[in-house]
Amino acid sequence: MSRLRPLWFVTLIATAVIVLGTMLWRLDAQTVQNWDESIHGQVSREMVESGEWVDLQYRGGDYFRKPPLSFWLRSVTIAALGDTVWSLRVWSGIAGVLTALLVGWWAWQRWRNRWIALLAVLVFTAGRFVFFHVFRSGEGDGLLTLFVTLSLYAGWRARVDSRWLLLTGAATGLAVLTKSAAGFLPIPILLLDALVTRSWPYRWKHVLTAALVFLAVAAPWHVVEHVRHGSAFWNDYLGFHVFERATTAIHNPDAGPLYYVTSFARRFFPFSLFFPFAFFAMAWGLRRDRRTGDALLLAWFVVVFVFFTLTATKFDWYLAPLYPAAALVVTPWLATLVQRPSWKVIGAQAVSFSAVLFFLPDTVHPESAARWIYPLTLLVHNKPSALYLVLNAVAIAVFLLAMPRTRPRWLAPVLGGYALGKVLLFAVSFSLLTIRALRPEPPLPHLAALIEQQPNVTTLYSRGTDLIHYPAAYWYFERLDLRLVDLERAPAPEQFTAGDLIVVRDPAEPPTGSFDVVGRSDDFTVYRLSTGP
Repeated sequence: MSRLRPLWFVTLIATAVIVLGTMLWRLDAQTVQNWDESIHGQVSREMVESGEWVDLQYRGGDYFRKPPLSFWLRSVTIAALGDTVWSLRVWSGIAGVLTALLVGWWAWQRWRNRWIALLAVLVFTAGRFVFFHVFRSGEGDGLLTLFVTLSLYAGWRARVDSRWLLLTGAATGLAVLTKSAAGFLPIPILLLDALVTRSWPYRWKHVLTAALVFLAVAAPWHVVEHVRHGSAFWNDYLGFHVFERATTAIHNPDAGPLYYVTSFARRFFPFSLFFPFAFFAMAWGLRRDRRTGDALLLAWFVVVFVFFTLTATKFDWYLAPLYPAAALVVTPWLATLVQRPSWKVIGAQAVSFSAVLFFLPDTVHPESAARWIYPLTLLVHNKPSALYLVLNAVAIAVFLLAMPRTRPRWLAPVLGGYALGKVLLFAVSFSLLTIRALRPEPPLPHLAALIEQQPNVTTLYSRGTDLIHYPAAYWYFERLDLRLVDLERAPAPEQFTAGDLIVVRDPAEPPTGSFDVVGRSDDFTVYRLSTGP
């Protein structure tokens, strides 16, 4: 054990660097994204400017779409650090770090193996879902994932000591304050777990106390909004943004019933290709012992997946709350690679690795540096070639021949560890290389900076683009304190003045008359009335 201690500490430090890097490194590298992130940022900004911390407002009007917790947190960092991209996203990054730590702690509590705990952290952190509205975005899905995970962890611990249900109630209340109806997910998950295990280990007094704690956390804001706004609040908050989204495909209408199957496969790649075997193996293990808590992990995944599959409006990031469960399900299965598995396990792992190697070339962009991590991906650009398939078959054959229980005994763990290391190296490096390659998305911040440098500007006109009604544009231009006019929607003035700027996006026609070009950003040109010969 003492020989492994230095390796353990090095691995622990490396894991901490990977988690912090994935969640927080270059968090502000890209500009504010259009729609949700920029809307939420503007709501938080207006909260700071107005001092109104109960009623959410967007562009001066009531904003009933979301509950307030994530907006309160963003407002704190905006007030302290300014309305920057980092201020919008840092709470999501913190939620990512805390969720990764909680996943690792859960794995340690379940399997009492520190290497499995670190593996669970790495599997969770390396998922590509991190980049899509979850832990590197100024939205609430990362916080929702954290609170759902905390609630269910406490529910798992409550099977031994039901006083943990108080934390379940508090965390579920915070989840509801973050994403309204989605915050209730822990309740059906815990009920399904009780049904599968055919047990109810909770004391009813603790269940009732947990319900009171939940109400104390989640109810006050909703009560105040009901008193202030009545049915107008509920019609928008639940009527449109919950029930109508659940029953009508308001967005993404072409998403079919298998939408989340392909979404999960992409966002959890390469671990998603091991997941079916891992899920079946864990479910099979329940036949021997249902008291391990594994039923809760399976119920967690099933409830979230089925719930959002049945919801009419579909987005990739709706699945965010199930990825901690996915990491905890697949981790012990991956750990069998460094053990001495049976032939059935060897065959299943061979199928998974075949799928990973087959889909890998299409997964990595041809110009991505991640291709050098797996040189086989350099052989093809679109579909695997015959040479690639031959090399793949040879690699799998060697894998199958080396893994049985033969002498020397160290051969199977070494080869399995090598295979697992390659998968982790690809997944982790892909994430870190993606973050390293992030670049600002011009031209909005550049254009806003260019306009801000112009003296004595009172009105900003736009032609060929909408700098007013798109949330990302409004985020950057509203703080310039200018009157914004869209010439596509409003008539041009009879005469422009020296205090006017006109932004024209190619290929729209430039303004007629005596104008000077004061700057250009990407395909945007900024004009101002000429003041001299």
